[in-house]
Amino acid sequence: MRDINHFNNLSFFKNITQGHPISDFGTYATYDFLPNLSVIVGAQNQTRYNGHAFTPTMYDNDEWTKFLYLSYSPHITDYGRTNISGYVYHSPKVENKGYNETADGYMIIATQHLGKFATSIKVNSSSGERMLFERSYNLMLMYNDPLNRNEMDQIGLGFVHNRLTKKYNRKIERLMEAYWSFGISDKMTITPDIEWYYDPAFDKNKNAFVSGITFKIYF
Repeated sequence: MRDINHFNNLSFFKNITQGHPISDFGTYATYDFLPNLSVIVGAQNQTRYNGHAFTPTMYDNDEWTKFLYLSYSPHITDYGRTNISGYVYHSPKVENKGYNETADGYMIIATQHLGKFATSIKVNSSSGERMLFERSYNLMLMYNDPLNRNEMDQIGLGFVHNRLTKKYNRKIERLMEAYWSFGISDKMTITPDIEWYYDPAFDKNKNAFVSGITFKIYF
């Protein structure tokens, strides 16, 4: 499979608790300590998110988010490919830009391949109330080429447990997502998908279903 998974819910493939902008001016450095161990350190300004201008004030140390990222990808004999990655950051308070409190956060992802099976666990969290969610736990289970028909085929089942920030009355959101991705040659997939919000964030007395079909073309 070219994709690790085909989940559609943002909780599975995005850090939904990330409390700093991602479209500002920044810089980073990366170093590979080993062929399967990488480290990235960097900083990102959080006052010029529109990217229209550079000014002397944007170089103030108190207005930069600092981050550290680690990735380790060993190949364990008899178990297959493994990837463990972690990300931590500190985002300072910049009151004139609406960031009225600091935010410290992290994200950890662990993925293990076992033949045709793969499982992935993701945990991310952030302090403060900048984002809708303060913590998210995800479990993803994938089964590749279940019918021995096409290597692009994949079945996925995922579970999400989200905790909202303190400013919301409801504290918990829980959902499940399932899909079956069908490969069309080795250039395209079609994926029917369904999500079941059995404990929605804003109304615990209502269930919600979301379904869709995704097409992907590979070049």
